[in-house]
Formats: sequence, C-alpha cells, structure tokens
Amino acid sequence: MNKTTLFTIFMSALIIVVMGELWVNKYLLSPMAQQLKTDVLESADPAGESVHGAATVAESAPVLSAAETVNSYPLLTFELIQKAGFNQVTLQRIPFAENLFGRVAVKNGIAWQVFAHNLLKNNSAVVATLWEFQNKSPTLALDVYRLLRQKFALQSGAVINATNDFGENSFYINYADDQTNAFLVVKKGSNVYASTYRKDLHSSIQALLTLLP
Repeated sequence: MNKTTLFTIFMSALIIVVMGELWVNKYLLSPMAQQLKTDVLESADPAGESVHGAATVAESAPVLSAAETVNSYPLLTFELIQKAGFNQVTLQRIPFAENLFGRVAVKNGIAWQVFAHNLLKNNSAVVATLWEFQNKSPTLALDVYRLLRQKFALQSGAVINATNDFGENSFYINYADDQTNAFLVVKKGSNVYASTYRKDLHSSIQALLTLLP
C-alpha cells in the first residue's frame, strides 16, 4: 500500500471523527436534547406507559367537595318556620354530629351536604331537630333515603312505618322507649329530611315539610 492510499484513509477517518463530534455536540448535548431526555425518563414507567402525564392531569383536575356539588347553604330558614305556623320558636344551627336522633351513626358524604337545626321554644327548650341531606340529584337522594331506611330497619327496638305521606317517599321510626316524640324521614326531590319532634307539633312540621323544596 503506497503513501497516497494511506494518507487518503487517514484523512477520511479524521473527517468522520470530526463530523461525529460536531453532531453529538449539536444534537445530543444541547439543552433541548437534555430536556427531551429528562422528559422521556420522567414520563415512562417500566411498562412503557406515560405516568408523568397522567399525574399532571390528576393534579390539575378539580376535586369537588360536598359543598361544591350541592348547595353550600341550608334550605331551612326562620321565614319558613314562621310560614309553617310555629309560635315563639327560633332557629338554631348546630353542627352535624354524624348521628341521627341520637341513635344511628351516619357519616357525611362526598355527594351530599348535611345541615342540622334545632327549633327552640322561647329560645331555650328544643322542641324539634331537623337534618337536611342535600344531594346532587333525585337519584342520589333516593340512595340516601334507602340507606337511612336500611340503617333504621336494622336497629334493635325500631319499627319502620312507611306511610309515604310526605314528599315522594317517607317513613316513621317508632320506638317503644319514646312515645312523646315522632321520628320521620322524607325524600323530596334532591333532598332528604330527617326530623324528630314533639308529636303535638305534627301539623306545623307537616306544613314546614310542604314548604321545603
């Protein structure tokens, strides 16, 4: 092999090496390329599916609380109490203690909002307590109604009396150990109302439930 041939081979190899370094510096080591490499590493799980992108979607999606899916205010007002014919009765907002009638535990839910109220005679004695289960739809309200009915039906000493006298569905719970107070659950539209009250206030409670949506 003569010197001219060796020189040609040497120059060809040198040109290939130089061009290769230029390509690496321009495309593989550029900030954009490094960022692309980082994004690929973050977005791929062992199965080859995008997890980084899914996390971004999950973080940006709104998480609705119960107050955001239904009304954020109670439906029972002092004006409605007056229209229902209550005399010398005031309205007291109370926290929902996740318990109905002091007998059955009921947790607050994601798809409903619960408001609790006492009706006070002469601003002192509790003559009635009413709970509002506000739901996003009549279908959810029916689910809540059925859940409450099931809970009370399983309670020892409770007798369910489904009269359907109020709203679309309603039932009383009769307790042998309490003959003074009534215990009533009503499903009406997108709302479920539970109330315990002195039996002599039945006509006023009936009028109040008629006025509530």
